[in-house]
Amino acid sequence: MKKIIIISALTILTFQMNAQSINFSYNYDSSDVQDAFTLLGIQNFKYQMPSEFKGYYFDLIIKEYFEGKEISSTSQSNRFKNMKQVLYWEKAKNEYVLKIQSLKQNDSIEKFNARMPGIGLRGLELKLKLPRNNYDWATLTNDTSKVSVNSELPILTFSSLPSNSKRPNIAVFCELANSSQENKYLDWYSKFKIKHCFIIFIKVTNN
Repeated sequence: MKKIIIISALTILTFQMNAQSINFSYNYDSSDVQDAFTLLGIQNFKYQMPSEFKGYYFDLIIKEYFEGKEISSTSQSNRFKNMKQVLYWEKAKNEYVLKIQSLKQNDSIEKFNARMPGIGLRGLELKLKLPRNNYDWATLTNDTSKVSVNSELPILTFSSLPSNSKRPNIAVFCELANSSQENKYLDWYSKFKIKHCFIIFIKVTNN
């Protein structure tokens, strides 16, 4: 009889544990917005530029590598050489945050937007050589990354995934960020046999 009572009590307790109320809400917070972007394949990267570079020009350079060799390089300063003012950080503006927003497309093209000091660049295209699910975005900067005049700083990559690592990709990409400042990122691509990648650089100039 005692055993039956104990079993009955456990059954009631289990029922109570499995039938708890939940709260529903239509309200959004910042994490909900980020989750929605992620589900849509959109990622946002923001880079706060040092105020010491007010009055300078900013170039965005995209280099493409395939099987360890550089096969293309594009520069926004070349694209806007006849109206370079769109790349100029006016001294009257308090801050400049380089914002890059990825826009997941299809298996042949990845698009992204970028915010330069005086213009928003929309629909910049990366042409893929592998199916889209073989690629991912990752920042190349860390707490020690520094911008200097007339130097190209690698800030972001869109690359095919490591093919010879047993660790999660997120851990592998963290290692890449730690190597970018010393310009050893190409060694990283070689180490993990990255077949195809794009590297985005920022370059500051005074003319």
